[in-house]
Amino acid sequence: MSLEIVIILGVVVLLVLGLQYFNNKKLNLLRALSKLELKAPHQFKANTPAKFSGRVEQYQEPLKAPLSKRACVAYRFKVEQYVKVGKNEYWRTLVETSEIRPFVVTCKTDTLLVIPKKTPKNYESYFVSEKTLSSGILEDFKPELKYMLLREGINLEKILIKSKTLRYTERILELGEKVVVGGVVKQTTLEKPIEGYKYSKIATLTGSEAKKMIITNHKKALNDKGKT
Repeated sequence: MSLEIVIILGVVVLLVLGLQYFNNKKLNLLRALSKLELKAPHQFKANTPAKFSGRVEQYQEPLKAPLSKRACVAYRFKVEQYVKVGKNEYWRTLVETSEIRPFVVTCKTDTLLVIPKKTPKNYESYFVSEKTLSSGILEDFKPELKYMLLREGINLEKILIKSKTLRYTERILELGEKVVVGGVVKQTTLEKPIEGYKYSKIATLTGSEAKKMIITNHKKALNDKGKT
């Protein structure tokens, strides 16, 4: 077997494994949430995982999504390059970046504070794809996208000459959007007041490296009431 064939097979295997991991991550999160009972924050029992559904409200200054520029509390942005090796075609990730900030979830009179942390990571998330665009023309790229790629050491002109096509995908958790969160809730003292919330203590979703909280806007999770 030639070296070229070995390389091609290796790339295909990595691509398949990557797709399986991504899909399994989504399914695993949905499966974990389906096992939790849907409750209001005041109904959560100490050290007992449950889930809560409501609207996303800001707690800190909101983020701005790289592609859509919409106000959000979390985003995941990915740039991929179309690659063709022999008869095999696939998308290779060039840049993948994500940001998330603490936010509030409200439903009627109930309020829950969610504090995700990236280091050490105390959450797992899955956000539905909001926007996917493809381009093979350098002029199509917004200045901020060009800057992001250049910052990551990506030479746009060289890549577009070679492949003619890039694809960038944005997933966000937008202000006012419905979300489902799962984990253990504890009472904490607010560091700063929340508009419309008159108490000094608030139910707060917690997570750790070992037992991460879950955050998603997937429709299946939103429609699932959980175990009874």
